Amino acid sequence: MIRYDTYNNIDNLVGKTVKAIYMDREILVFDTDQGKIGYGVDGDCCSISYFYDFHGVQKLLAGNQVVSTKYIDLETPTDEDAQRGDTVAAYGFEIVTHDPKYGDVTSVFSFRNDSNGYYGGSLHQLTEVDEIPTRQLTEDFLGE
Repeated sequence: MIRYDTYNNIDNLVGKTVKAIYMDREILVFDTDQGKIGYGVDGDCCSISYFYDFHGVQKLLAGNQVVSTKYIDLETPTDEDAQRGDTVAAYGFEIVTHDPKYGDVTSVFSFRNDSNGYYGGSLHQLTEVDEIPTRQLTEDFLGE
């Protein structure tokens, strides 16, 4: 049984405009008009968590303020990662901005957790952004 104890509040992005996004397997940083906001992922005992993909990058970088965020349920992946015999759980987060021409537009990022099925992963806000990942996202990133 996977324990879903994910930190599911990324509301600190609301009211900010995202200027750049940086991501690697362990760190996700949003460079906003009000400073950098970073997140990291952790796996419980005997598991590993990692940022996996980001959809709607260009929508988020269009210069519009974030109006809402929320945790979203994602289906259990059935791809090659899961074929190793591990249980793979996917955790998703939605970021909504308001485009003057198209209305509300949505961007989604996710992280995954590989375990034996008894452990889960969690997202936490970094108290200090002292390291920026080298990969800057300018378009959708579809996993590694």
